Amino acid sequence: MKNNLFVCGGSHAVRLAKAFEKNADILKIFTVISLAKSGQISTEISLPPRVEKGDLVFIQTFGNELFKKHIYIEKLGNKKTIHLTKVHPTAPKDFSKIYGVLKKKLEPLDCKKIILDNIYRHICCCTKHKNPLIITYQRKQNKELRKFFSSTDRPDVVIDHRKFLGLNVRKLRDSVFYEKVLVDSVHLKQHFYDTIVGELATYTPFGGRRSGLSEQKTTI
Repeated sequence: MKNNLFVCGGSHAVRLAKAFEKNADILKIFTVISLAKSGQISTEISLPPRVEKGDLVFIQTFGNELFKKHIYIEKLGNKKTIHLTKVHPTAPKDFSKIYGVLKKKLEPLDCKKIILDNIYRHICCCTKHKNPLIITYQRKQNKELRKFFSSTDRPDVVIDHRKFLGLNVRKLRDSVFYEKVLVDSVHLKQHFYDTIVGELATYTPFGGRRSGLSEQKTTI
């Protein structure tokens, strides 16, 4: 009998669930169950009511809480761009509370839990709303995310999404380069979600042979 792979979070998690559901290596080991929902925030995240020891809970969330909602959606034909018209980041002290809420919700789940850090958003949506502080803030917040979840008695694994895109991590520090992986200034092009899942499938928690997933994180 297969173990369950629960995919939880917002719109990125929805797209990652689709990638998990079509990955042959994952499906040999797991039954993929998506609890993800677009627009969902971390404090309201849907988690499995119960798990077995061999199950895996995979989470991608927090993005919808990075900035106050000064959003404008521009549609030109089939192309959509999500603009952040004002940059009002969430204060670090508020994020500590948000992290604490999720950590408390995860504690009763006696299985492996893996969190994919924030995929950068609102990067170079247009020349008018270009702000170099946006990517700097998100890098810093991802560092704090990893620090928070690894500093407890029962640390959860938080991994750096940039390590799994199949691209040069240092180049992804550049907002102009990073913008090329996005489809609407918020979401990745679908093949990058597929790439993330393909890479994860090679590690032992996902049924692969590679060890050291918890070490696949970077502070750059």
